[in-house]
Amino acid sequence: MARTLGAAYWAVAALLIAGVLLLPALYLVDLPAWVYSGALFRAEFLDATAAPLRVAPYPVPNALATLVPAALLGAFSAVATGRIVAALLLLAGFAASWRLGRAADPESPARRAAVVASCLVVSSSWWNGYLGFQIGVTLAIWIAAVWMQRERLCPGAVLGASLSLFFAHAVPFAAFALAAGLDALQRRDWKAVAALVPSAVLSAWYVLGRTSAPFEAPAAAGGIGQALAYKAYTVLKLGPFERPVRLDGATLVGGPLLWIAVALSAVVVLLLVGALAWGTARMPAGGRRRAALFAWALAGAALLLPPFALNVVNPGERVLVVAAVG
Repeated sequence: MARTLGAAYWAVAALLIAGVLLLPALYLVDLPAWVYSGALFRAEFLDATAAPLRVAPYPVPNALATLVPAALLGAFSAVATGRIVAALLLLAGFAASWRLGRAADPESPARRAAVVASCLVVSSSWWNGYLGFQIGVTLAIWIAAVWMQRERLCPGAVLGASLSLFFAHAVPFAAFALAAGLDALQRRDWKAVAALVPSAVLSAWYVLGRTSAPFEAPAAAGGIGQALAYKAYTVLKLGPFERPVRLDGATLVGGPLLWIAVALSAVVVLLLVGALAWGTARMPAGGRRRAALFAWALAGAALLLPPFALNVVNPGERVLVVAAVG
């Protein structure tokens, strides 16, 4: 049975990757903008006179979202680069989810891997083309798997993980740095604490560099009903339903079918939350239970965040996804 589930898991992954590479059209919202950003980055160094932009003089957390397409554009067209990036994200995400499933249940990893992949890999963030965030989530899944298997991360692993996550996305990095720092302090592992210093320095450098750039004013707040509906929408995005939108803005799912799909997604999310709560309650005291409680605290913080902050739309969505990784 375990082999059959594993074969089905990788067959679905292969079909999705083949679709990304072979379908006539692929529209992942922000992904073209990241490919364009990579092209501008290449132009900045290969032909300075053709690039009207300036590379930031400080480290940027989303740097990998620009550097990955920039590296591929040297060998592939823009369209091919977008397809390859999307396919690599899926492949890496399914592999990381499998590793996490195997860490949790070595005898039958496919069941847990399928839940992780469906909620966090083939997710609303992937469909929206949030390249940096998806790279960060994939790294976070892999780090969580290694952490679960080894019970603790050595200082070298903390250093590598923190630097990798910093250059992927700020939210997965901040969550990992906080979790790793609290764990190291609880164990009085001062080498692990010191391993977080380089990424902390980069963070401070970034914040100081960004203070000179103005932020947009936050969107006007609605009533309590609108706020609760928006948070419910945020939580529902952990479910499997996505509402495809064509390039002309028309939606491909509407009417009664839309509400049926939303209801099914709500059922999946409720089952997932219930299973996680039940599993947390049954955990014995120890490192895994502390990690689970930390993830619940992150989820609670995500629900308190405003719908717009620091030029980021719905930052709570990112935090909630990272909490689900935990």
